[in-house]
Amino acid sequence: MEEKKEFRWKFVKTPSYRTFHVDGFWGSYSSSGAFSIDLYNQKHEVPKEQVYEIQDENVIPIDAIQPDYGIREIEACIVLDLNLAVVLRDWLTERIDTAKETQKK
Repeated sequence: MEEKKEFRWKFVKTPSYRTFHVDGFWGSYSSSGAFSIDLYNQKHEVPKEQVYEIQDENVIPIDAIQPDYGIREIEACIVLDLNLAVVLRDWLTERIDTAKETQKK
């Protein structure tokens, strides 16, 4: 009888582990065979200053100096070789198919 062989991986989160929202990505494929993908979120720039009017004991915002551009804040870069990129694509395809089926119900 053949002995059953097993191997386990334990998942441990590093102290720098965090969750972040992704609105998009920008990436490339290098000549060394790696995909480099920057993940970003989008937001409007915080106003540089804001003007308030004081009426009695109320403070009312009346104007803000708002830049006329948006920000794409790059959160992280992931680097994958071709084999892992294929595995990620297949994994995403399975999850997307499942999500679409769930939404139909």
